[in-house]
Amino acid sequence: MWTTLGDVAPSHLTGARSCVHWACQLPAAATAGLIEARPHFSHTNLGWERAVQALVGHPVNPGEEVAVRAGVRIKDLTLVVVRGTDVTTEFPLAGRTLDDGRAWLAKALADTLDADVAEFSLFEHELPGHPVQTGAAFDIEGVDAALAELALWLANTHDLLELFVHGDKCASEVRLWPHHFDMTSLLTLVADDDPDKAKSINVGVSFGDDSYAQPYAYVSPWPHAPEGEAPSLTLGHWHKDGFFAAVLEGDVLVSGGAEGQAQRAEAFFVQAGDLSRTMLGLPPVARRKAKLVWYKAAETDELREGRVKSVTAGHRGVCLTRHQGCYAALTNACPHQGGPLGEGSIEKGWLRCPWHGWDFHPRTGQSPGDLEDGLETFPVEVRTDGVYVGVQAEAPHVRDVSDVMAETMTNWGVRWVFGMVGHSNLGLADALRRRVEAGTLGYIGIRHEGAASFAVSAYGKLTGRPAACLAIAGPGATNLLTGLWDAHVDRAPALALTGQVQTQVLGRGAFQEIDLKAAYGGVAQFTGVVLHGSNFAELMSLACKKAILGRGVSHLVFPDEVQTHAAADTPAGTPEGRMPDLNIAPATASLDAAESALKAAKRPVIIVGHGARFSMDAVRDFADAFGIPVITTFKAKGQISDSHALGCGVLGRSGTPVASWFMNEADLLLVLGSSFSNHTGITDYKTIVQVDFEAEALGRRHAVNVPVLGEIGITLDALQSRMSGHDGFEDQRTEVSERWRIWRAEKRSRLSDEMGKGLNSAAIFDALTRKAPADAIMAVDVGNNAYSFGRYFESREHTILMSGYLGSIGFALPAAMGAWAATQEDDPRFRGRKVISISGDGGLGQYLADLTTWVKYDMNITHVVLNNGELGKISKEQRVGGWDVWETSLRNPGFAKFARNCGALGIEVRTLEELEAALDQALSHDGPALIEVLSDALLF
Repeated sequence: MWTTLGDVAPSHLTGARSCVHWACQLPAAATAGLIEARPHFSHTNLGWERAVQALVGHPVNPGEEVAVRAGVRIKDLTLVVVRGTDVTTEFPLAGRTLDDGRAWLAKALADTLDADVAEFSLFEHELPGHPVQTGAAFDIEGVDAALAELALWLANTHDLLELFVHGDKCASEVRLWPHHFDMTSLLTLVADDDPDKAKSINVGVSFGDDSYAQPYAYVSPWPHAPEGEAPSLTLGHWHKDGFFAAVLEGDVLVSGGAEGQAQRAEAFFVQAGDLSRTMLGLPPVARRKAKLVWYKAAETDELREGRVKSVTAGHRGVCLTRHQGCYAALTNACPHQGGPLGEGSIEKGWLRCPWHGWDFHPRTGQSPGDLEDGLETFPVEVRTDGVYVGVQAEAPHVRDVSDVMAETMTNWGVRWVFGMVGHSNLGLADALRRRVEAGTLGYIGIRHEGAASFAVSAYGKLTGRPAACLAIAGPGATNLLTGLWDAHVDRAPALALTGQVQTQVLGRGAFQEIDLKAAYGGVAQFTGVVLHGSNFAELMSLACKKAILGRGVSHLVFPDEVQTHAAADTPAGTPEGRMPDLNIAPATASLDAAESALKAAKRPVIIVGHGARFSMDAVRDFADAFGIPVITTFKAKGQISDSHALGCGVLGRSGTPVASWFMNEADLLLVLGSSFSNHTGITDYKTIVQVDFEAEALGRRHAVNVPVLGEIGITLDALQSRMSGHDGFEDQRTEVSERWRIWRAEKRSRLSDEMGKGLNSAAIFDALTRKAPADAIMAVDVGNNAYSFGRYFESREHTILMSGYLGSIGFALPAAMGAWAATQEDDPRFRGRKVISISGDGGLGQYLADLTTWVKYDMNITHVVLNNGELGKISKEQRVGGWDVWETSLRNPGFAKFARNCGALGIEVRTLEELEAALDQALSHDGPALIEVLSDALLF
């Protein structure tokens, strides 16, 4: 604001002030002399380029008589005549005399008013002498920069003072008094026909006079109080020469930078203005707090005349306007429906709300006529480096409902939220932001809500802990459903947090309102609606507890306005005393039956499902102790290494001949944590001992011989202890090795299969078997890529994630995000491990945009896409089923090029040699990478 005055030479500043003073005598004298024109012509004369609105004082109604005013444009010392809001004519004073200016102004006013103009004489107000007084011409050479600085100084001061008086119905416009060369605001507080009885306060900023050589701010009451009876001032002092005004001198006013200057000036105006009102016997007026924080809102010339824009000042939404040369800042929300005024337009002198067309004055924020729904305004400063808006320093955040819920969620061990911030979850999102900044939560902003829920599902399958997905009401909430169904049917803990319309319109068909409790009825084992009177911590605690114990989806609905409902003293919930020990031992009778069945068998086989993921140490110990082969379901692929002496690979449609051989040759199946999917194909005519920690899972699809309820690891430890020394089983290790030799020979024979249409799947997954880190976490999509992966890829210490019962295409890419999140935690099971995802071109196309999410968060993930130009699994089913192959072809982008466009590493592969090199490069790349492999749809 005022600091720029120190950037020019003092002599130039003095010369510029003198030039402006004498130039201002011309319109001042003309005003006094235009007796007949006075109804049209104000006593006050503003005059710089961006102050036409201030000259006029209000929008001109075309049906009314148009005011005519004159002024001086400070920065280039030009006389200006204004009719209404239009500059009618200009006259540069540089090189001209005062008499030249007087003659021109008289003629210009006569032409504009279409009336005779009486002769007028110049005033002789005291100021340091200047040659123009004696008839010399105005010479601005050397003071050009100072004139520009003065113009900016005046403009900023004008805005500050105008905002100071705004809201006082008795206040007049902000005015330049050329006699004193001041920026002032004349507040007529008590009007009276008798001038001697009128009372007023004059508020202003001056460049200095014979009393004060520096700039100063002042507040002066009229009439003056008796000398000696003035209250004391905490900032500034009373005028030393008896002129009864409070003064803040330049050594205080202009020190400490523009922000401090503006704050001190406003604080002084508030203080001295209220004291003056007290002396006048008037009540103080409620005013904005003086403490302001200034934010840059735009570049100096960024906003063109007649334009508006939305800006943010701290956390305040601001509509920045430029109308008739002046900047202004208004609250950005229309008081009627919250319409964003910064997206509106200025039409015929009024700022129009874009939602329903309500009008406001673009500078003062006032409504037309006598309506009292005006907008809050903010101070504006035009500085040399941009336009700044001042807002009150924010009060400390008051803890709200969303804070309680977010704190409770993290207390229960939720470490990640995947989601999309939107209009009906903003309060909740802000609480999550605070948790992120506190370091207790991670947040991943995705491009499609379905990607968020798939990431959460994969995270739950991998870790056994819930993560949360966030969406708005309506379409955001429904987009989550597919991934949540994946979590539901695959028994993965997950939290869904959805916004909702405000409670006052709930049930009335509001915009984006759907019955979320009904929509989530099939997928969520728990849905809670957060209302004003809810037990907030308890709702979140129940949601987390049910997600963990039930290994499924919990859903919480957050109506818009409830999210920020104050809850300062409400404690967050914790899991203390809420969770049982889940290490449940089976009943003795169940162990007796299982032991008897096992001892009666000669060739038992263990079948491991996804439910045994966290008990694999006990499974391997039991298998090793008795030499029992271990088969996995497809979802459990990788839970025992294919290189283990008893590991037999995957059973079922996506499996290997090794696994099916041993199941068919077995006389007892020990099934651990499997759901008996029809795709797995566990035969039901053999003796079955089934162990599961969930009672409902036992014998779910058909009767089993021995159902055992208990935690899998504890049950196996108990059985191993009971059967210690048992040697009645055939040793099948040699047979396991032989079966793998046969299958590996068959796989090698397929490596060279080639039809000229791309690489075959056996070769692709052979290369990946050799190149992938032994402990990589791998997310596999649905389709032929999954069948080929299950059949050809040999796992070691890998962890495999897939969409099991739901079998949803598109799973892999978002699931990899959930896996990556786990690798960023301190859990030693996952920390630092490489994440690889695999899909076909159909699956990748489902959530391709979220490759940008990988890039945004610098996720170290490698994706391998098999691009065969069709939905290969479906075309295969059409061929096998005797259908015509129809509408399974795909028009793909160049996936590798797309990855590079997103900022990831992208490599296209057409030959096996290229694939080997691409895998080396991508897997060693520290960041997101994609390998596009051109593959043959018929060689799976």
